Amino acid sequence: MLLIVVLALNVHSQATIDSSGDNKYFYYSDRAVLHEFDTTLLNQEEYNFIQRKGIEYRNLGNLGSAAYPLQLKIRQETGFDHGLHNYDLYRLEWDSMKLFQLHYPFVQIKYLLGLKSESIFSASHAQRVTKNFDYGVNFFRLNSEGVYKNQKNLQNNFTLYTRIRSSGRRYEAIAKMLMNDMELQENGGLVEDIFDTSITIINRSILEVNLEEAKSDINELAFGLEQSFSLGFKNEYILDSITVSEWVPTFVFTYDAVFRRDKFIYRDFAQDQDFYDKFGIFTDSLEFRQRHSTVEQTFSLSNTGIRRIGDRQETLPLLFDAALTYRYHNISQRSDEQFNNLSIHGGISSNPNDKSRIIYGTYGSAYISGYNRGDIKLSVRLGYDMQKAGRIETEVNLINKSPNYIQQRLESELFWLNDFKNVRQLEYRFRYTLPRQDFNVGVSYFNIGNYTYYGLDGFPKQTSSDLNGVILRLKKDFKLGNRFHLDNSLVYQVYSLDQDVLSKPKIYSENSLYYLGFLFNRALQASFGVDFRIASKYYMPLYLPVTGTFYSQEKLIIENYPSIDLFANVKIDALRLFFKVNNVSQGLIKEGTYSSKYYPFDERSFRFGLSWMFKN
Repeated sequence: MLLIVVLALNVHSQATIDSSGDNKYFYYSDRAVLHEFDTTLLNQEEYNFIQRKGIEYRNLGNLGSAAYPLQLKIRQETGFDHGLHNYDLYRLEWDSMKLFQLHYPFVQIKYLLGLKSESIFSASHAQRVTKNFDYGVNFFRLNSEGVYKNQKNLQNNFTLYTRIRSSGRRYEAIAKMLMNDMELQENGGLVEDIFDTSITIINRSILEVNLEEAKSDINELAFGLEQSFSLGFKNEYILDSITVSEWVPTFVFTYDAVFRRDKFIYRDFAQDQDFYDKFGIFTDSLEFRQRHSTVEQTFSLSNTGIRRIGDRQETLPLLFDAALTYRYHNISQRSDEQFNNLSIHGGISSNPNDKSRIIYGTYGSAYISGYNRGDIKLSVRLGYDMQKAGRIETEVNLINKSPNYIQQRLESELFWLNDFKNVRQLEYRFRYTLPRQDFNVGVSYFNIGNYTYYGLDGFPKQTSSDLNGVILRLKKDFKLGNRFHLDNSLVYQVYSLDQDVLSKPKIYSENSLYYLGFLFNRALQASFGVDFRIASKYYMPLYLPVTGTFYSQEKLIIENYPSIDLFANVKIDALRLFFKVNNVSQGLIKEGTYSSKYYPFDERSFRFGLSWMFKN
């Protein structure tokens, strides 16, 4: 933290290459689209990863704990999948790492403070050292003791990249590093239902929990080096009687090498037989370890989407890429397994920098040999920008993929070995957006054959009947006068199979009523209001900490409990502050609710946070 503060204080004294224009960023996996930094006040109070725009989640009641989505989230990725994803919300991801287009040094600091030593700190710094060399670093730390016994979560995540180019821009190299490290205590939930009793609880930290010494450790480490070689031509033109000669890249050949290692360890050496005996575990201790490492090499060819004629640059309407990827995997539980994968993938799409109103794209991938041989994905996307009348977009995804590894094999005191068939997914999406009216509607229909899930006994299962579903999402924001706003979103979903396979709320919604405007002669901008969330009743999933997974049950129902939050956001120049009281409705309508069996969720609490972006 001290290093980042020192960097921030010295931003003004740093030599820059070009101080004109604004800094922007792009994602490593999608470099054609530049994004501007969010400097608005909207949604600053949505700090906790689970309450956010898009798909909402429920966690186990403590910041940083395992979480599940309120609607079915269909994983689109093919190829090898280790299967441990209930902490993905908190990870820094390799493909979504931010790289910067810099005009001046960039520093941003975010900090959140809550009760019970709850805190989040993140810091980002990027700088263009010379015309052809820049770097960026991002650090994230989450620490939350929790309200109940054995509930502490500690996470430290880190990314670093450096980028260097040759003077003629024919060669570029990007070196990257990523680390996610999580230490998570697992208490198995409370022993008794505290919301269904007349007893007044003064100190929740002394309440009895199922597991008092269990913990999980998750660690991920990745290194990579990408080297790109531009193919093109030399362009010459006369500018002010001077002949200018420059290199114009047309195609890019890329070689990318990545090493990844991830591990998941669960330990409980003071095992409580009453908690584990329903899974057939009667030993004195329990430990599950899964370690996975992979070496990946990718060769790809793509076009740049630009051409230059004389002193005029033009944007080409089409982008394409094609790639060949080889991966070596080593995975171990109590036994080791090594295997290879060879895949081809590629696609064509409209250029987002082109002004065409037609949006299109197609992408395909196929695993032609190795462990995941036969995995395929085909995606087709088509849209049309009707300008004032809005935009329509359609997408079709066809996927055939292997079940994830942990669904096929688990070696510990808890044991299974399955031979599941490949999962077949067909999905249709339609979306209509009317930006001027702050309105959009989206509909998804999907059919999944051989759907894999965790059944009533906590063990993985595969359906003999297809899972069909429809998800409808509506969003409409209203402006009430010049300063007041009412933002609304609603999700409606139906599925063809019963709660022993999949249970989600049929309807859930979020509404936000707030004031947004300037105060004190425009010295500051303020936003304050109320967020209201509610979901229809559904059968809560149970949580198995041994594997970090949620599984089905058909007895306990989460009722349609409303959650009301109060918030205030303030912006003074580049400094943004927020104040939030979560779930002020607790005790007024109902004493509380759970996200999983006897895991209290979203209890009343207060948080404060800030975000400060430094710039020249």
